[in-house]
Amino acid sequence: MSKKRVLLMGEAHYLNSGFGTYGKELLTRLHATGKYELAEFASYGRAGLATPPWLFYPNLPNDGDEAANNLYNSNGAHQFGSWRFDKVCLDFKPDIVLCYRDPWMDNWIEDCATRPYFHWVWMPTVDSAPQRQEWISTFGRCDAVLAYSEFGGEVMEEQGKERVNFIGCASPGIDPDIYKPVPKDKMRAEMGIDPNCFIVGTVMRNQKRKLFFELMKSFRIFLDKAPPEIGGNSFLYLHTSYPEKSGWDIADGIMQNQLGGKVLMTYICKNCKRFFASTFQDALAR
Repeated sequence: MSKKRVLLMGEAHYLNSGFGTYGKELLTRLHATGKYELAEFASYGRAGLATPPWLFYPNLPNDGDEAANNLYNSNGAHQFGSWRFDKVCLDFKPDIVLCYRDPWMDNWIEDCATRPYFHWVWMPTVDSAPQRQEWISTFGRCDAVLAYSEFGGEVMEEQGKERVNFIGCASPGIDPDIYKPVPKDKMRAEMGIDPNCFIVGTVMRNQKRKLFFELMKSFRIFLDKAPPEIGGNSFLYLHTSYPEKSGWDIADGIMQNQLGGKVLMTYICKNCKRFFASTFQDALAR
């Protein structure tokens, strides 16, 4: 019996992004099983930059190819692969196409000429409710739909009813040789954090589309409503970059919501390069 042919849609397995990391973990583990013929269609991949053990299709046009670059730049969806997808499918002939990005990145797949010839499995980033009806309609045209979280699955099941074939959660993958469980008390001691405090934490890039100010506003409401013995020993941990040219002014958000001394951030020692946690002290901790 021949192996199933699986095409993964992603950014590029070698990129240090969330989608890139997830793609690397998926591809590496699927390849290790030996059960599939694998191919990667990398949105931000370029020819000659990677030689993985699976077939690699770059989406970026070659430098100096004026015609290809003009076509690539003519439509915003082309950066996600829409201009080359059918050609990749005709060459690789996938049985299954896997994707795991935002709806507006991959919704064009439903209208591709090759769509009738493969099973489409999608894990869209559903992190709010309600979802746009056109997105729910697209999810309904997939052969199977996964979710990053139980919340996302519940949203799709509630809005999609019998239209969406939701089959379960597939939480983002990590490298277990790098990310390992560490006892909380030990980690807090190493980071100089009170072992008895209550921490609400987030890890995300400082971008305008990330709701840092809404998070700080919500944390202020929590502090005002929580019993003093809880609110007085609670902190908001922001693991992010600051300052960021296109991001939020974290200091302004702290001032607006009266969170002085209540926000922890990650800093790096300029000399030894070790990470440490501290209450917010602007861009540099002293």
